Amino acid sequence: MDGIDLQAQWGIDVGPGQLPVGLNYGHVMDYTLTMYGDEDEQVGEVGFFEHQWLATVNYAMDRLIVQLETSYLSDASPDLSSTDFDCSVGEHVSHDLFASCQFTNNISANIGVNNLLDEEAPIILSGVPGNVTGADTNAAVYNPIGRSGHIGVCFNF
Repeated sequence: MDGIDLQAQWGIDVGPGQLPVGLNYGHVMDYTLTMYGDEDEQVGEVGFFEHQWLATVNYAMDRLIVQLETSYLSDASPDLSSTDFDCSVGEHVSHDLFASCQFTNNISANIGVNNLLDEEAPIILSGVPGNVTGADTNAAVYNPIGRSGHIGVCFNF
């Protein structure tokens, strides 16, 4: 495997809080799988994206934290080694939003929305090379559910 990973972080004070931002970027130039003497180039296949990144923006003020995450996956195919299944999928961008508040040393709450803009996962038929998850997408890589949320309260004793 050959590639480049970059990470950048920066932050400033904004009003009464702090605004840190971050970016994690990966560029895969070569990922060759060798099995039984056969070589299979994986770059460009689902799960082995040539480009992918995750950007985060936080706002932290006292006991409140709000975070927006944006993830990007470049275009891919389920399995480039098979010409029988040319099911290329385009690039995919999704956003997640989270917030948490520490009310006391023993009580906190959190809320979040995954896939904030309800981006649909690319359709990759179940059973074709590159999708053995049982969903009509590769659920190990893409969010097959759509927008979802969660809320929680934590009590420490």
